[in-house]
Amino acid sequence: MIEGIFGNVEVGRAVGWAYDTEIGKSVSIVVKNRNKVIAQGIADLDRPDLMKVAAHINGKAGFRINLPKGRKNWTNIDIYANGTKLPKSPQLNRKIETTHRTLTLEMDAPHFFIHVPKTAGTAFKRLLEVQFEPHEIFPSKQTVLENNGLYPHFNQIIKYDAPAIMPKILIGHYPYATQQVIKGPVNKTVILRDPVDRAISNLFHMKNNDQRMKGLNPMEIYKRGKFHYSNLQVRYLADKGINLNMRFIDGKPMHERDLKSAIINLRSCQVVGISEQLDKSVRLANKVYGWTLESPRKVNIARSEKTISKELHQLIVRDNTLEQQLYRQAMRRFDNLCNKHGVE
Repeated sequence: MIEGIFGNVEVGRAVGWAYDTEIGKSVSIVVKNRNKVIAQGIADLDRPDLMKVAAHINGKAGFRINLPKGRKNWTNIDIYANGTKLPKSPQLNRKIETTHRTLTLEMDAPHFFIHVPKTAGTAFKRLLEVQFEPHEIFPSKQTVLENNGLYPHFNQIIKYDAPAIMPKILIGHYPYATQQVIKGPVNKTVILRDPVDRAISNLFHMKNNDQRMKGLNPMEIYKRGKFHYSNLQVRYLADKGINLNMRFIDGKPMHERDLKSAIINLRSCQVVGISEQLDKSVRLANKVYGWTLESPRKVNIARSEKTISKELHQLIVRDNTLEQQLYRQAMRRFDNLCNKHGVE
């Protein structure tokens, strides 16, 4: 009997594992697109994890098959091991579902505020809600209210139908790549924060607002939700487009190549603000876009009672090495933009 799974797609390669429970030989892998064979291989790569989760004798049952170049509809791609079709993993199904977007926004001089969590973005958003009429903001305030006061998830928002009256600005906890749903050039604004302070703030936000975290100490919360506290700002900026290999949705650790991509995308943002200098960031946005945003009345970026152990602090610093580099680039971009536009 064949055991296995079509686990993931990694830069043009189909990845997974398979073996026959009744024989010791490696199984043959065939990749089909609409029943047409497009690639073949053998499931003989080391997967030590299988010795635990699948009781495989030596773990040599993994495969990583290179696929023909060109865009593909992954919904129509299937993998067979010795003639048996392998199921797609839940993660792969989510990725495939994500790429099937329907939203397209045709906006006049469009804006996109990339609201990275815990970067004073809520304070900035409130100013934008005064600058723009309710119908000019997407998703609308009503949509957010109907979603328990939260932005619709990225996987949801890209499947929305375009509103009857086209908005002027897209706002939300959505990655840089979301600009792909907007036709034409997009004015992009992002605010970044010191990575360690941002991670700590995010951690205590989860502790105070997520019922699942109420009884846990900070270290336990950190280990459970590392995705939220490790290089998150890099993750928001790393992707160029909506695709199967988005770092925003895969949850895997970030690497140098992701940082490089994030820096390139950061440099294409018309306004890069800094949480610790929000008032100046607001004045910069006004200069660049001709807005009339007021000075923020209250900026809640203080640590207050957010005390953590020395061990956890060191762990957060270590796990945000890439983000420290991105933050330095953001500071440099912010200073250059302020000098260029005469913002003091």
